[in-house]
Amino acid sequence: MTRSLVKSSIIAPIWTSFHDLLFNGDVDDVTRRRKSLFSNTLVLPHFDALEAAKIDDPKKLDSVKHSMVLRGRHLESAVFDNADLRKVDLTDAQLWGARLDSAQLQRASLESAQLQGASLYQAQLQGAVLFGAELQGASLYGAQLQGASLEFAQLQGAALDGAELEGAALGEAQLQGAALGEAQLQGARLDQAQLQGASLRLAQLQGANFKGSTLAGTDMRGAAVWRANFEDASVTAVFGHDLKENAMSKEEFTALKPMIMNEVPEGGDTAFKRIEILNPDIFGPEASEQATLEKGRVDETAYRRILADQLKRLACSGDESAAYVVRGLVNNHRIKDTGDQAPGLVEAILKSDCTLSAALTDTDKAALKTLANAASGAH
Repeated sequence: MTRSLVKSSIIAPIWTSFHDLLFNGDVDDVTRRRKSLFSNTLVLPHFDALEAAKIDDPKKLDSVKHSMVLRGRHLESAVFDNADLRKVDLTDAQLWGARLDSAQLQRASLESAQLQGASLYQAQLQGAVLFGAELQGASLYGAQLQGASLEFAQLQGAALDGAELEGAALGEAQLQGAALGEAQLQGARLDQAQLQGASLRLAQLQGANFKGSTLAGTDMRGAAVWRANFEDASVTAVFGHDLKENAMSKEEFTALKPMIMNEVPEGGDTAFKRIEILNPDIFGPEASEQATLEKGRVDETAYRRILADQLKRLACSGDESAAYVVRGLVNNHRIKDTGDQAPGLVEAILKSDCTLSAALTDTDKAALKTLANAASGAH
């Protein structure tokens, strides 16, 4: 069975199990309890960590290391929608399947946190530390991540469409099968990042550093790549038509600095240094990236075939979080983006020789078969 999830202009079917209906129902905004018959998770929408810590003036946050310490806590499937968790220490916390939609997490520590399948829709994560965080299949639609630290983060199958990542650090992040359509990545660090099967369609990549990164089966249609750096990057089977190389105007660049400094008061200088490459008054690499990306460019048919191959490898990798990744690939539309290759991809994922297949629930299998049937025209 399904229920509809409506967020902004995004509408996606979410498959629901009987377990979720019994224990993980929607939250009643009045009672702040789940509407399901039972609940075995913490439900604290609108929780105010500053109030709990008796920090009566937000300005006092600058003088404390953490507003609250929740290191290593078991918060699986917890609900923190609209919560104020600024500067909370959630290092190594267990938050898989948690809901933190529209939560304030500015300068929070989520280092090595377990956030597989979590929802952080429009969460405020400016300057947050997510070093090595496990975010496989997580939803970060429209999240604010300016100046955030995401080095070594596991973001396979995650959804970051429309996310704002100006000046963020994603060095050596695992972004296979992630969706970053229309994301703002000006001045972001993506050196040594793994972007196989990812979507950067219409993303703003001006001044982004992709040095040594890997792109294969990657969608870059309409992306803005002025002063982006692809030195030593492995670029194969990229679908990259209509790339934009227009220079950023002085006015546009000038507007970026106060935004970074205001959004990331601590660490803003570091984030701003990353976007300094976009200053039109400073000489930077002016060589067209068209030639670099052209070498690995393929047509749509080849792109879909290679995308399907990359997603199959990802799903059947044997990783313990593969089930979250596949659910993410369903929800972020990367499986759907394989087009006529989707039936074969789904069949491969469901085969017994794919180590993931045994871990998939009936709900997962039904969602995959629905995608395959839609692609093949079956009803």
